[in-house]
Amino acid sequence: KRVTEESDVTLPKTEMKSNQIYTFKNVLFDIDKAELLKPSITELDNLFEYLSKKSNLKIEIYGHTDNSGIEKRNRELSHQRAKAVADYLILQGLDKSKIQTFGFGSTKPISDNTTEKGRAENRRVEFKLIE
Repeated sequence: KRVTEESDVTLPKTEMKSNQIYTFKNVLFDIDKAELLKPSITELDNLFEYLSKKSNLKIEIYGHTDNSGIEKRNRELSHQRAKAVADYLILQGLDKSKIQTFGFGSTKPISDNTTEKGRAENRRVEFKLIE
């Protein structure tokens, strides 16, 4: 049984749109690691439940890092994090043929990498639903 606290629910409460990129708010990892931290589970469970009800949807998962460190490692880490999200959804029962993962490293920043706040915003996992 999944326990959901409303304050942890960050996925849109309304219908999600296809081909729109959504950023996870609480899918978290330790520095230089790709294991999901416990706070990630609620948001991922909510996404899994949504996808379970929408059998026509596929999902692409995108991992991103900030520009700290070596870009080769950043690309590897970003892909490992996207794959960790996919693996969790598959473990819950989502068909693996419905999931694609991508790791972009630091190549697609959404904020300034010269501040800690900006780097934190660039370290993210996103997803897009595809019909």
